[in-house]
Amino acid sequence: MSGQPITDARLALRRFVQSARPADSIALISFSDSISLDQNLGTDRNRILSRIDRLQPGGGTHLYDAVAAGVRMLAGIEGQKVVVYLTDGNDNGSILSARELHQMNIGENVFVYGVGRSWRCRSSGNQGIVGGNQRRISCREFVPRPREPL
Repeated sequence: MSGQPITDARLALRRFVQSARPADSIALISFSDSISLDQNLGTDRNRILSRIDRLQPGGGTHLYDAVAAGVRMLAGIEGQKVVVYLTDGNDNGSILSARELHQMNIGENVFVYGVGRSWRCRSSGNQGIVGGNQRRISCREFVPRPREPL
């Protein structure tokens, strides 16, 4: 991801952060060939916005590992939890497989939303459940049309 797509991705992240309620905690995990916790859970919007502006694309796409890291971070936290990821491609190097990610059982009320071109949630549709029969982690993916910014 480079040029306009990364600019659009940063803008989408900024809007998401700015639209969150003041008491909502937000963390930032970046991923490529590795996973990095860029900002731990907190409510300091200026700090997270600054971190978003410094995101640099490059390397591979360890998407499954990044989603798992985000979900694990939220385990044990009360209330509704959301993981939002932005990506420009399919996973190409995670330690976890798609099947292992789907079988995770890490607490209730974790919603995973994806923006970009990436792995499909379970089955043939764009909507499904991650977490096997436990229905613990739900996911939905939003794929932009060609020439449509992220």
